[in-house]
Amino acid sequence: MSALLVVAGCVTPPTPVYRDTAQPLSITTRAAPGLWQGNWYLRAATPREREIAKLGFDAGSITPNCAPSCGAGWHVAPIGTNRWQLTDANG
Repeated sequence: MSALLVVAGCVTPPTPVYRDTAQPLSITTRAAPGLWQGNWYLRAATPREREIAKLGFDAGSITPNCAPSCGAGWHVAPIGTNRWQLTDANG
């Protein structure tokens, strides 16, 4: 019995999986695009992105406060009613 406990103690726990990264993320909005304009503050994220504390929403783009060191942000294009597509601003 004690041999089983020793072996069980040697097994490493699995790495947590937050989501299926092969599937794109999607968001729906229930407000006019003009209401999204301005600065939005990041309060929580999984996993946490330490550099990003604020995101600036402008017509057609989202820019993190740490740009360009953490990336240039994203281009935003409407793809349907309350649906948007984000693409890398560098691409």
